[in-house]
Amino acid sequence: MAGPARTGAGIRLPEFAGQEHEDPRTFGSHCRDLLARYGIPLNEWMVRVSDQLRGAARDWWAMVGEGEMAWDDFISRLESRFDDARARAHCQRSLWCTSQGDDEDVESFIRAKVRLHRRLTTGSYLSEALGLVVELMKWELLPHLRGATGRDLEDFMQLAKEIERDVQPLPQPLTTRARQQGTARQQLIAPEDRRVVVPYRVPAPQNATLWCHRTGM
Repeated sequence: MAGPARTGAGIRLPEFAGQEHEDPRTFGSHCRDLLARYGIPLNEWMVRVSDQLRGAARDWWAMVGEGEMAWDDFISRLESRFDDARARAHCQRSLWCTSQGDDEDVESFIRAKVRLHRRLTTGSYLSEALGLVVELMKWELLPHLRGATGRDLEDFMQLAKEIERDVQPLPQPLTTRARQQGTARQQLIAPEDRRVVVPYRVPAPQNATLWCHRTGM
């Protein structure tokens, strides 16, 4: 979710743009709790909350928000649009199977992964998220950060930024077999996601294992 905004009567409601790391359930719950706590009449809830929609969520609301809509109906529709099986599958793929891009700075990469991890794995430990993040980083960062996942987030991020600044990029190992596997796997990936070619195993929750890919050529 985007940062909260002041909406009158001293309430700061969060914003929701429908980005993949944003959880519509959390957004709806936070808004409901705040509106109820400040005694805002139920018939004003929709006006106040719909003003907090941004980006894709605002575009969606422009299509479905005509006429009056009950609060429960709004929340149900919002979750159906931004938390259905397809949306969660996309989030899971982004979390588990997308490595750091060549031009992507390490701080942005870490923050994006941690936000996704928090959305999809409620109650998990930060060290678990950072363990995942490290395995999907650029090759030259891996040996320096694998033993640092017990740090707090800001400390870990500062260390990663210092290492990124100091180390030299390494060529990524790519065997003929890996190229063939990557090419075959790409047939199952949407065109916009075909920036990765080297198969790489990343452990998923409940002892599952997903075939993920590290950024290649």
